[in-house]
Amino acid sequence: MIRRGLWLVLLLAALPVAAQDTATLDGEPAIRFLAGHGHLTNYCEGELWITATRIRFDGLTVPRHSFDYKRNQVKDVHPGSAFGFHYLKIDAGEKAYRMGIYPNLQGQFGDRFEFFARAFRDFSGAYDEVRRAEAERKPPAGLLRVREEKDGPVLEMPVVVGAGVLWFSGKDGVAVWAGVKAGKDSYGELRQTTRGENSHARLGVDLETGTLEVSATHVRLTNASGKAIPIDEERDQIRVLLGAGGNPQVVVAFRRTGRVTLLLGGAAGEGVELYDATPLLRALGPEFPQVVEEVRKKSSAQ
Repeated sequence: MIRRGLWLVLLLAALPVAAQDTATLDGEPAIRFLAGHGHLTNYCEGELWITATRIRFDGLTVPRHSFDYKRNQVKDVHPGSAFGFHYLKIDAGEKAYRMGIYPNLQGQFGDRFEFFARAFRDFSGAYDEVRRAEAERKPPAGLLRVREEKDGPVLEMPVVVGAGVLWFSGKDGVAVWAGVKAGKDSYGELRQTTRGENSHARLGVDLETGTLEVSATHVRLTNASGKAIPIDEERDQIRVLLGAGGNPQVVVAFRRTGRVTLLLGGAAGEGVELYDATPLLRALGPEFPQVVEEVRKKSSAQ
């Protein structure tokens, strides 16, 4: 069994310096995207990275489909479309990869496949564009709260929880392959009850809503709508597996609960309202103290 202290070291080493769309990959500035790798009949999910020197895909649901190429090994990167599916085509090595890129909630980059191609041609320019977009992302007032406890502050936020890795689908199909200018509408009409609804988020269990409480030492789900997905673990027992700023979902591995998808948002009638998951990513990572201070300052200013 991995000792608790070593697990925490591994967790922090796996996280980027800034848990947003711009990050670092082995110490190098990078842009990170949530992405899908297209197969003949389905796709697998993971994170797609681009730096000034590399293009890398870390497959989460099918790890063997991961790849990592130096720039001089990449022949071409360009948008493509076939049979109603939009994708990014990467010709590298002796293979051609067709990648879907998740839309961001605010649709800040227009044609996101063309945006990745621009990043391949001019990484520094694209990197600066993402940095500007990050600066514009602000969580709605009151969405995050800080509760002061004798053992330290507790950050509270509304979340929607699903078992495993949540695939989004709606009227235009799976969100990762939706239209080139897709934004918030691409996540479909996500409902709290998903069993047997092929046109909505694909889950074998119902979604759960509640409040995620994050402290310097613990992560807990409270006020939950059910007991199907209990979360109550020490912070050093979790690992963030997937997530990027501008998108709604974060996939987290809990030591006892297993792999779950956390969405920043809450119930809205029979559906849910989703928000950019950047605050959630930062809260679960080493930026927790900064997030607490930011929320405190906003609360005192109101």
